[in-house]
Amino acid sequence: MKLILSISALLFFSASVIGQREMALADVAPLQERTDMASDAQEIAWVAPAFPGGQAKLMKLISDGLTYPELAWENSIEGTVVLRLTIAADGAISNVDVLRSLGFGCDEAVLEQVGKLPPFKPGLIYGQGTESTFDVPVWFRLR
Repeated sequence: MKLILSISALLFFSASVIGQREMALADVAPLQERTDMASDAQEIAWVAPAFPGGQAKLMKLISDGLTYPELAWENSIEGTVVLRLTIAADGAISNVDVLRSLGFGCDEAVLEQVGKLPPFKPGLIYGQGTESTFDVPVWFRLR
């Protein structure tokens, strides 16, 4: 009796393992095809927005016109203001959010400078301009 139960159990488990293996092998091929297609598409699909002249020119334009706010100077405030710019499909700055605030007039000073910036090169998806975001950190340091 134990022998019959053991053989039955062995047959049952081996059948389920073989069935799982066949199912797993059948599922692998379509996933490999999809992964290959996705990697090809990602190489050409998206181009990030960029400032004309590069990041260094962007930071120079912001810092050249930036004055240290008097309230921040009097209170020895140092730190970083981080902005998120929304770049429209035509390259215009359409929205500015403060991600990290420093206060004491620093945020307002940076926002004023960003308002004077020329348009960006827009982000592209498959060659078409698209709305995207661009983060800008601005450091305030006392010398």
